[in-house]
Amino acid sequence: MKQLADTRILALTLALTICCTRIQSEPHTLIPLRDIKGGARVQEKLQGELFEMLRESDLYTEAFGLFSQGGWSDDGQVVIISTEDGSRIQWSPPNKPYVKKEQHLESAAVVAFRSKVFELSDGLEDQSRIAFDALHHEFVHLKRTGKEWIVDQRILMTLIDRKHHTKHWNLIQAFKEVVPSI
Repeated sequence: MKQLADTRILALTLALTICCTRIQSEPHTLIPLRDIKGGARVQEKLQGELFEMLRESDLYTEAFGLFSQGGWSDDGQVVIISTEDGSRIQWSPPNKPYVKKEQHLESAAVVAFRSKVFELSDGLEDQSRIAFDALHHEFVHLKRTGKEWIVDQRILMTLIDRKHHTKHWNLIQAFKEVVPSI
């Protein structure tokens, strides 16, 4: 009986490892937006909606997103979308991913945000752990090159230990700092 229980535990562990392990792309690998179907790992539906919105209009030039989800809750969603005329922020409060709020962002705030995000995300890799009910974040940077949209960066963050992943936590915090406190 113990051998059967050990076999089941081993099988479950192996299944979880296979389900939770994904091939990650190199940082700053330029992937055409049309080729990333299924590439989102956190809030896939919301990311799909963002991608469709970007594809449908020639006005947009760049987008940053921080998406979150967990077993029982999420940490809110933040998207910053730029056009040649300015930028706006869309966000959803924690645990309400489909309640969207929107506001114009001043250009100085966008310049500071971009600088901080590029500095923090440079060289960052996916940090994914197998954990039940963990909070998962996914950072994505999308930009237009001519008529084509590309995924410039995508970083999955399932972080349990802030002490060893300071840059990842600071990247998450950079998005939280730009969300208006309304």
